[in-house]
Amino acid sequence: MKKFDIHRWWIPGKSMTAAFVPIGIWTFIYFVMSAYRMSSRLLMALRQLAWEHTYSHIGIQDRIIDPSVKMAPYSEVIKGCFAGYWWVLLLCILYILNNYLWLKRDKSLYIMKRLPASETFRRCALLLLIYAAAVLVISFVWAALYKLRYMALVPEEVLPPKESILGVLKAFVPKAYNMRGGFY
Repeated sequence: MKKFDIHRWWIPGKSMTAAFVPIGIWTFIYFVMSAYRMSSRLLMALRQLAWEHTYSHIGIQDRIIDPSVKMAPYSEVIKGCFAGYWWVLLLCILYILNNYLWLKRDKSLYIMKRLPASETFRRCALLLLIYAAAVLVISFVWAALYKLRYMALVPEEVLPPKESILGVLKAFVPKAYNMRGGFY
């Protein structure tokens, strides 16, 4: 059985770590900052309700001081939390351009004989695009997990009406961008 070699999908003679280490560091920062923003915004929205969290395992329940005030919808709570994804995508595109220009600039017969012209896209872009898509999928899964946390923490009497599942896309819109037309 043949072993899977990821280097078949990369440009020969170019280091993968030079591209994936900086992108990986930025992705880690992106996920940490997204988690911080989501948690702080959820806590801020709960504080606006005058919510008191207590420990239900000892018999004291969470309570809302003023049940007439409704909780902000989930899409508004997480609006802009995943806006850092666009920086991850931009870094991937810049590395794709860097790979393409490096390949075209390098006139080595060794690389040109080994790499047919039809494989240029596969070698320059495919792994980075798969990486960007994987980060996007992980971000959606993380947003879904925070939706479960939102549903678990917010008492039923103050939950807003059900919203569309597409409201999660607001998490990827920069917070300063107004959906109705421009920045504010």
